Amino acid sequence: MQNKVLGAMGKAVVTTSKAIQGIYGLDKNHVLVADTPKGFSSAVLTLLRDHKAKKQLGQSARKLVTAKYDWPTNMKKLKNLLQARQKCY
Repeated sequence: MQNKVLGAMGKAVVTTSKAIQGIYGLDKNHVLVADTPKGFSSAVLTLLRDHKAKKQLGQSARKLVTAKYDWPTNMKKLKNLLQARQKCY
């Protein structure tokens, strides 16, 4: 489920607290989190009515995904870690 949430981030996302577990996204900053049908529908309606908030949420989410989860960023971190480890030997 986390990969689906991460893949959608860049658009405004409404998700559950269970689906967002393990993702650094913050409620009302990167995603909207709702765990009840009423809360979920309310969050969706909020985004449908507030285009500025929808755009801002999507942009913030995209920045998070790019900084934390994209392949080039993580491969660079892995390469640096392996190089540092190699110097130990």
